[in-house]
Amino acid sequence: MKVALKWGKQTFDVDVDVQNGTVDLLRAQIYAVTNVPVERQKLMSKAWKGMLKDDVVLSSLDPTKLTQIMLMGSADEVKPPEVKTVFTEDLSTSELASAGVNYPAGLTNLGNTCYMNATLQCLRYAPDFREALKEYKGGMTSDLAHNFTSSLRDTFYQLDANIDSIPPILFVDTLRRAFPQFAQQGPRGGFMQQDSDEFLSSLFGTLGRQLKQPTTSIKSLEGTDNMVDALFGLEMEETLQCAETDHEPVISKKEKALKLVCNITKDTNHISEGIKIGLEGTIEKNSDVLGRNATWKKSQKINRLPKYLCVQFMRFYWKLTPESRDHTGVKCKMLRVRDARDEAKAAAPDVEMDEDAAALAAATTMSLTGGRATAGIGLPLNFQGNYELYAVVTHKGRSADSGHYIGWARVQGGTHASEDIQKLKGGGDWHMAYLTFYRAKN
Repeated sequence: MKVALKWGKQTFDVDVDVQNGTVDLLRAQIYAVTNVPVERQKLMSKAWKGMLKDDVVLSSLDPTKLTQIMLMGSADEVKPPEVKTVFTEDLSTSELASAGVNYPAGLTNLGNTCYMNATLQCLRYAPDFREALKEYKGGMTSDLAHNFTSSLRDTFYQLDANIDSIPPILFVDTLRRAFPQFAQQGPRGGFMQQDSDEFLSSLFGTLGRQLKQPTTSIKSLEGTDNMVDALFGLEMEETLQCAETDHEPVISKKEKALKLVCNITKDTNHISEGIKIGLEGTIEKNSDVLGRNATWKKSQKINRLPKYLCVQFMRFYWKLTPESRDHTGVKCKMLRVRDARDEAKAAAPDVEMDEDAAALAAATTMSLTGGRATAGIGLPLNFQGNYELYAVVTHKGRSADSGHYIGWARVQGGTHASEDIQKLKGGGDWHMAYLTFYRAKN
């Protein structure tokens, strides 16, 4: 039966077996809920006279009077555990390393350098790119391009050798010397935020002129003249056809690109749709047959796929503002108006697809366009355009030259719940995917 145990200002419910129980069992139950030792327990109730004696038989008591028991006595002091519980969240990086948990080292923000830090952390997880830098020889000289490459190599060395964040002072200084636009300062004298895509383009351009030799794993450049094109380069076949006359010959040419661009409009729901906008379109060009400018249809197809694929999400457009640099405009983030039809599409199971899966599907579709896409350097001959997302640069803020950039990289061996994964869709001041990096999947 349930009995109310009153101890000071506290009341507990205790199960008392009146028929088969003993006083010792009752005292043990009371100790379990109050921590008052048996020898200190003084129990009083209307069911017995005075203090409860150990020789009392509970079955002899009147159950109707055993509704409440009053306890007097002090509890034992609760001792702290001999070994203090330590949570991983409370450990420093050095303590985590000693425990065998090694997180990748970070890069210190040296005054609006998050655009650079985020991009470098993503490139760090391209092993072939790291190998090309590692095998680059030479120290600092008067050549800015050489210093840029060697300081980047040394920065990656430092990241590998440390568990705490490191300040990339030498690389930042070299970057600003080689590219003065990244040394721009605001009215208060601080360095200004920059566009991570512009930084990536500058980095690829410089390294493309410096990393001219094959590596241990990539033994031949096979038609390219540098490791950047070998690892990230796409070969595009562009076709131009005059839309105003059939007598104008079709113009075909091959071009190289280091990324695909996902154009975003109000009707863009998946990455494949955004990439298609960039591969197909119209331009105005002179027609020799018509003797004037005419409209031409432009279409591009991927002729060769790279081992590492970069996709830029065209999140920004140029907008003139009074605060714009030289009053030429700033890159402002596109805000998409929520439409009820979008909710219906999202709820439909046959079109529900996360952003990563859509990206991989898009890459596969375009790689096989016309059945002529060939595998790039370091890929098997039967490569079918199957990629996996391994790193993302996200942007939080209203314009490309403000806000904050963060780099995210996939670390093998970890599992995460779907609700813990950052959502990268939306607008305004929330995180949005800006640059995504994929690697060929075996």
